[in-house]
Amino acid sequence: KSKYKSTILPTVALVATFLWKSKKFFSIIFLLSCGFLFMKFDARSSGAGLIIAALILFMQTIKLNLQPKKIFYALILTCFLSYGFYFYYINLVLFHGFGGSNAQQLLLLENPYNPINLILQGRSEIAVTIEAIKEKPLLGFGSWAKDKTGEYMRMLVVLFPQGIPNPLAIIPKHSVLLGSWLWGGLSGLLGALIIGWTMLSMFIKTFRVNFFLNPIITIYFVESVWHYFFSPIGHIRITFPFTIAILLTATHIMLNSDKKSAYT
Repeated sequence: KSKYKSTILPTVALVATFLWKSKKFFSIIFLLSCGFLFMKFDARSSGAGLIIAALILFMQTIKLNLQPKKIFYALILTCFLSYGFYFYYINLVLFHGFGGSNAQQLLLLENPYNPINLILQGRSEIAVTIEAIKEKPLLGFGSWAKDKTGEYMRMLVVLFPQGIPNPLAIIPKHSVLLGSWLWGGLSGLLGALIIGWTMLSMFIKTFRVNFFLNPIITIYFVESVWHYFFSPIGHIRITFPFTIAILLTATHIMLNSDKKSAYT
């Protein structure tokens, strides 16, 4: 999986960006194809991220204006298309042996066609994190919060009997947003919300224009959204800086372009 993240995903993003300049349609088809290939080789979250990125780029090619009514219809359309892809993926796994070991999690679900059940199965730590936050919602537990009594690991074992290694005996967490709240209390939550809102606002600015870096921006923004809700808090220092740097560069270029056009 790390190979997909460190080598193949950046290559896909660069190729899609290269195609975007003159062949937007091929760029979108390329991302959709890579998304399915990623899922085939068990990189499920990255594969789904590429498919969602392709849908967002498609909306941009049809020049979707960010008006409330159009956003509402676009969200409905995206939900239907996303669930259609999900339904197709479930059938491939259940009846055609698609995917690898991660895909086999579906066999443990009572209703695999409910995506919420899959998220809870694959990210059982989130339910445990929420229970821990309830204990200290204001101040949090501090960095690398220890599970001193083993209470939360026992809770996780109930939800995920296969077991998850925890050599440091820390409270389970698998979300940048919830992990920030768990460690830093309300101040940590506020910091995470500010980071999330800043990234979203910069992404919307790039979405409004036909910017040459849009594929790589969209791919890594979608990845960051996944990490924000469903990945370890370490992503705030490992992958977020890269995404924020791309967004800052893009908005800076657009700002300078606007200034030059204003003086000409």
